[in-house]
Amino acid sequence: MAEPASSKIRDKKAPDKGRLSSKGQVTVPKKIREFLKADPRDVLLFTPVAKGKVLVRVQKSRSAKELFGMLGKYAPKTPVSVEDMDKAVARGIVEEFK
Repeated sequence: MAEPASSKIRDKKAPDKGRLSSKGQVTVPKKIREFLKADPRDVLLFTPVAKGKVLVRVQKSRSAKELFGMLGKYAPKTPVSVEDMDKAVARGIVEEFK
């Protein structure tokens, strides 16, 4: 029978340690980064679950190429110029402060 994923990271030794810097930055040990499949620029999501315990999840970063086409039906059918975008923003600001 295969071991559960959670037991693969655990061993009989002391837990892996990270450091909290004076700027609030956390160093995540390599073994933990590999287990989480976390890459540079990924976002770590911290959720308190019990006193002194926090759940850490990885939110993968996406490149601009991966985001292409996500707007689907909401995307304009024709390209929009920067000038047209500026005009639309200006109209929105005027409407907001009427």
